[in-house]
Amino acid sequence: MSRFPAPHEHIAPTSLGGSPLLLRLRSPRWGKQHGYHWLRAHADGALERGEGDERRDLAVSPLTAIEPAARGLLRITTIHELLFRRLDPHDLGRSAPWDKFYPVQAFTPERTIEGYIGIEVDMGARSDIFGLTGGHPDAASLLDDISALLELVIR
Repeated sequence: MSRFPAPHEHIAPTSLGGSPLLLRLRSPRWGKQHGYHWLRAHADGALERGEGDERRDLAVSPLTAIEPAARGLLRITTIHELLFRRLDPHDLGRSAPWDKFYPVQAFTPERTIEGYIGIEVDMGARSDIFGLTGGHPDAASLLDDISALLELVIR
């Protein structure tokens, strides 16, 4: 099994079934033993729950209770492509520059990008999105897709 380059060499590069890892998205939920819950999304649509931090997976388990039709709606490859095009890189080992944020990582065998997508909320509604280049409508759609994926980890 090949590994990602440092500092991500302790992140499992494939699913338990062997499919390449595309995304890791951190949930705000703390795991039972090994750190935060991370949603791990793979090229074949497989989804896993990882526990760990921004540099390692300490425990990984499949999310098997997800209907195949629901997986198709999650737009994993679209999120992956948009993050590689639009995410402003930020070291997840450092503090986020915003109060409300999503830590995200996207992977290819040759490259990893990570950063925070920050959210400004005004009167209960998102008013601005930070950490992405380009227009707000695409950023809002991307954020909605990430939120939908993270809901699967919180269940």
